[in-house]
Amino acid sequence: MIKKSSIKKYFKTIKDSSIKDISVDQQYPFDFKFYKPKVEGMIILFSLVVLPLITVIFLNVFKTQLNITDERLGLIFQLSSILFTLVGAIIFWSRNPMSFWKSGVGILFGFPIFLQLFGLAFGLLANLVGVFNNNNNNAWSDIYNLLVQSVAEILVIIFAFSKINNLKSKVKKTFKENKKLLIPIAIAFAIVAFFVGNTLYSLIITELKLNLGESKNQEGLVSPFKVQGITKYIYMVLFIILTVFIAPLCEEIVARQALFTGVSNKVLSIIVSSLYFGILHISSGDVYNIFPYVIGGFFFSLAFSFSKGNLSYCWLSHSFYNLISVVLIIASLYIK
Repeated sequence: MIKKSSIKKYFKTIKDSSIKDISVDQQYPFDFKFYKPKVEGMIILFSLVVLPLITVIFLNVFKTQLNITDERLGLIFQLSSILFTLVGAIIFWSRNPMSFWKSGVGILFGFPIFLQLFGLAFGLLANLVGVFNNNNNNAWSDIYNLLVQSVAEILVIIFAFSKINNLKSKVKKTFKENKKLLIPIAIAFAIVAFFVGNTLYSLIITELKLNLGESKNQEGLVSPFKVQGITKYIYMVLFIILTVFIAPLCEEIVARQALFTGVSNKVLSIIVSSLYFGILHISSGDVYNIFPYVIGGFFFSLAFSFSKGNLSYCWLSHSFYNLISVVLIIASLYIK
């Protein structure tokens, strides 16, 4: 039986572990106590994690009784999550209107809403123009969706760098002056996250004798690789750009930089950030496949905490993690 004192000691070790103080930390220190964790931290915890998680678990457990399809389950989950996010954003903003955007918390709440609205707008535009009405255009439709997502996330990144105080300067200075420290630490966290996450996940589904298959998030992204023709290679290039370069930066700004600021308690931030990262990647509602994403989010959160709140470390770690995944996915297409 694990003692309570041992758990406290473990979390204290996580809380206190960090790299040595360097000039970038002195010039651009990250404030882990920006807000009140018992107030603002709870707003984020319940609106972005607890309520969405309860909803998606409930929908999956009672899916048969409710007589809902997987597609409808995903839609209900997305709509309810947006509602919870919107309510949380309004409550948070009403308490902190002056710092809502400059702290990055506005981006945390706004990201899922903006992504959905942006995708919906360009989806409607494509339908109105009638570009993808033909079934033969499915491959081009996948490319179009990938482009839309890439543009949306680039806009979020640009907005974040323009709004969050000193974020751009801190990232530039880190890459310029601390590459020798940054790269090995980022690679180490990525490798551990990948192998621990996938190994533990495999052990759990083997022990419980589950046959979950590939997550719908992963399946949706990878299925276009199986088509033939030029579209396969166009999609592959865009997929690599989004997965290795754009998405990691965007997601780390949201799930680490903004969330840690909003929650304002290092240990609680690691827990909330890990769970939120998992929720971000199960938009289709397949909660049974959340575990690898939560583990990945946990190690990226540790990287952020270990680097004293330096976005560059968790961003680069996330990029290396995704690079490993992309290499394995592409290799599986050609190595039978």
